[in-house]
Amino acid sequence: MAVLKPLAITGGVLVLLAGGAVVGDNLVRDQTEQRVATSVQADLGLEATPEVSLGGVPFSAVFITRKVPQGSLVATDVPVQVSGQAVALDSLTVHAQDIALSDTEVELGSATGEAILPYAALSDLAAAPVESVGDGRLQISYTAHLFGKDRVAAVSAVPEFDPASQQLTLTQTRISIAGFPLSDDVSQAIMDALVKPIPLELPLGIKLDTLNVETPGLRLTATADGLRFPLE
Repeated sequence: MAVLKPLAITGGVLVLLAGGAVVGDNLVRDQTEQRVATSVQADLGLEATPEVSLGGVPFSAVFITRKVPQGSLVATDVPVQVSGQAVALDSLTVHAQDIALSDTEVELGSATGEAILPYAALSDLAAAPVESVGDGRLQISYTAHLFGKDRVAAVSAVPEFDPASQQLTLTQTRISIAGFPLSDDVSQAIMDALVKPIPLELPLGIKLDTLNVETPGLRLTATADGLRFPLE
C-alpha cells in the first residue's frame, strides 16, 4: 500500500488522531521518511540512502493537510553539477521548512544547507591543484610558461566569495616559483595572466551564500526556495 494514498487510510488516520496512538503515528512517520529518503537517493543518484527526519505532531495529520512543517536530510558523497561540471559534495545537511507532500512529489518551501566541497573537486573546477595551507589560505599550483621555461607557480591566497556573481576570487595573494617568493610587481603580472575567478554556480536555483576554508575542503552554505523531488 502506498504511504501517501489518503483514500485508503483516512479512516485509520482519524483513529490515530482520536486515540493518540503514538506507536502507530511514529510508524507512519518512519514509513514516510523512508519513502522520501529512497526517492531523494534515486533522484540525486546517491550510493547510500540519506538520513531523513520529518517534523510535525501528530505526524499522521500529513494525510489530511499534505504539509510537514519542517524536516532535515543528511547525506554523503552527493554528486552535483557546479558551473556545469560534475563534482561530489560531502557532509551535506539540509534543513527545510513548509514541506508539501503529494502522491508523486515532495516540494520544499524553503531550504538552507551546508556541505563540504573537497579540495579535489575544487581542483577540478579551478583546473589546477588546490590545497589548504592554514590560516584560512589556499594554495593553487599553476603550470605556465614563465621566464622562458615551463614552471610551477604556487599562488597562496585568501578566498573570497561574491554572492552576486557566484564566483570565488583570490585576495592577499603571494606567489613563489620553485620555492622562491617573487616581488610584488612580478607577482601582479603573473596574477593577471594566471589567476581567474572560480565559478561556483549550483543548479535548480540554489544560491551559495558563504564559504569557509576548512581542513577537508571548503564549507559551503546555500539557500533555495521551491525545490522539488519526485516521490516514488
